Amino acid sequence: MAQATWDTGWFQPQIYQLLLEDLGYTFTGVETLNNVEFYFFSAGGDIDFWA
Repeated sequence: MAQATWDTGWFQPQIYQLLLEDLGYTFTGVETLNNVEFYFFSAGGDIDFWA
């Protein structure tokens, strides 16, 4: 999972991570990426979700 680089974008991914972990998903960490980086890694299959 990735999160935005701006400060107000850091709270939402933490909530999603907690909710998804309750459903049984595991995370190796949350990556902080800007828009261009996210789309590049997403197209390559390295990042699945951006909150």
